Amino acid sequence: MPAAQPADGNWEVRLPHTAGKKCNEDALFRFNVTQGQLSGSFVGPRGTQPLRELVLNPDGSFSGETAGGAAAAGDPKHVISFAGKFSGSTVSLRAVDTMGCGTRTGRGVLAR
Repeated sequence: MPAAQPADGNWEVRLPHTAGKKCNEDALFRFNVTQGQLSGSFVGPRGTQPLRELVLNPDGSFSGETAGGAAAAGDPKHVISFAGKFSGSTVSLRAVDTMGCGTRTGRGVLAR
């Protein structure tokens, strides 16, 4: 069976805010795939952050974390771990936030 590598291009996943949680704004993950290499950024209330520790597996699954936004004095950086999978022209994402937002999931598409 051939590998399920994602198509080259720009992918976006919007994660809706979670009612009743600390997070009151949507979050946006942007991914870029170029010749099997994955890069990206996270856009949230603290601005845009690069994604790091990105791993793209042959089956189209991936994982990583945000670099962490600016922290208030004495607070730790806000880092979000995530994992997902590219499938055809869609991408699914599950993000885990330990700073009060909990787990959020979303689906996105190839924006090209």
